Amino acid sequence: MIPRTKVDEFHAQQAEAFAELQKTPLLKPAFFEIGMGYNHNMPCCVHHSSEPAVLDTSVGVFMPSWRAQREGWQLVKADTKFKRWLLQKFFIKG
Repeated sequence: MIPRTKVDEFHAQQAEAFAELQKTPLLKPAFFEIGMGYNHNMPCCVHHSSEPAVLDTSVGVFMPSWRAQREGWQLVKADTKFKRWLLQKFFIKG
């Protein structure tokens, strides 16, 4: 048997995660304008079963719920190779 490298393990984990992702239905948020605010039905990415996400209308992005933000969760834009490396090095387990 050929020993598996970390790269092979990583690709196997990605394939499993992608297969699980394909089983979940796509979320299609509905927006309701209420005066100067909006309401929506998008769940939070952290507490998806109990909390709604926060819609940042200045950029059109769903942020974690207020509860998740109080717990320290936040969105990070990894738009450079260095930022992606930092996230992988220090925040992704495995």
